[in-house]
Amino acid sequence: MALQTIVSRRIRPDDKAVVTVGQFDAGTKHNIIPPKATLLLTVRSYADETRATLLGEIQRIARDIARAHRAPRAPEVKIGTNGLPAAYNDPGWTRRVRKRFVALLGEEHVHEHAPSLGGEDFGLFPRELKIPGVMFKLGGTDPKRWARTGGKGLPGLHSDQWAPLPEPTLRTGIATISVAILEALGEP
Repeated sequence: MALQTIVSRRIRPDDKAVVTVGQFDAGTKHNIIPPKATLLLTVRSYADETRATLLGEIQRIARDIARAHRAPRAPEVKIGTNGLPAAYNDPGWTRRVRKRFVALLGEEHVHEHAPSLGGEDFGLFPRELKIPGVMFKLGGTDPKRWARTGGKGLPGLHSDQWAPLPEPTLRTGIATISVAILEALGEP
């Protein structure tokens, strides 16, 4: 429960962050006190400094709670290597690509979305390659299915229920990435 206070008590209110306990595993029987317990967490933030604060607070809370309850040994806190940096959409590059997308698809088909704390490896590419980046989403839902739900309740990208229409989705995806490449090359 104390981990849930990190974001509300240790992170600035204007900074976005998430700490989620995604798995708790302890013991194999209802009447045996297990020798160990494992918590698996997800940590997300926009800024590297915020991520460092989150990880430090997780270690501090684990250590201090174990000490307060006189645990026989200190907890082992491991930080996985699969953490990802936030994807950063370069404002100038975003404007340039958006202009191309509007020319290609029409203003009514190009929408801006609020930042999200979803996990995504795209943030690695601009950072590692030291180039501006923009992550865009490509709609692929069957318009009939979209209409039936009123645009709500559609399965997410990582759901086993997600099923884009192949032909228009591929056509639009190829067209949008092509105009983005042309923009990067300075081609009309």
